[in-house]
Amino acid sequence: MAVQAIDGSRITVDLSREEQAALRDWTAHIRYIPKYGRRSPTYDGWGLEIAPSSALSAVVESRGYTNPQRFSMGGGDVVIYDCATPEGARWAAWAGPWHMAHGFFYAPRWEAADVIDTLTRLRCVDTPDGLLGDPGDRFTLEWAAYMVPVVGVGILQVVAKAKAQAGLPTWRGMAAQAGEVYRNPPATPGSGETLMLVGSNAVVTLDPWDVPDRAGRTSLRAGSGTMEAGLDFLTRIKRVDWSA
Repeated sequence: MAVQAIDGSRITVDLSREEQAALRDWTAHIRYIPKYGRRSPTYDGWGLEIAPSSALSAVVESRGYTNPQRFSMGGGDVVIYDCATPEGARWAAWAGPWHMAHGFFYAPRWEAADVIDTLTRLRCVDTPDGLLGDPGDRFTLEWAAYMVPVVGVGILQVVAKAKAQAGLPTWRGMAAQAGEVYRNPPATPGSGETLMLVGSNAVVTLDPWDVPDRAGRTSLRAGSGTMEAGLDFLTRIKRVDWSA
């Protein structure tokens, strides 16, 4: 399984056939900030979600979006819909042959010209291997993450190790094929523990829960969605890599 993020980084996770069959639709999130001349970046920022273009119709149908606008741009199609939820918003996406970049827009900056302005801040090139985005000299990537639900295991989030370095443990973790595994305490009151796999240049965080399959069925296997199932999954990942 390989996904190329919009910043040009490549995430590769090698799994067995069983794990690959259990993977559901992935998504990714990026945040980027503008530069002004040669000065340091500001704290103004924009964010986009990345997903397979095949999910476009399902998103529109499941959310009940209305009043579509559609036009061609940059080798793909831009679509804009009015939203019932969140109220007073529009959802827009640039969809290429294989991937799409999408997000919510709010009044007054939610007209077609505003959507185009945001989507063209990065020069996107869609390929079968992933969506490439070049910010040129105008913007700096602040953060990017790749997320995928695994049936019966939980939600995986993958980030570049360089972006997560400050929050990594300083002690040795449990040895695994792709790196070291750690157990994280709850991030907020009422949340559960998570697991973290630290590789050579990527960090995987696993939030264990019994993710249902595409038909909405949860696993009947004992121990699904537990910390134990998550640990078993992480120790059997062969490789996780994030490289520009």
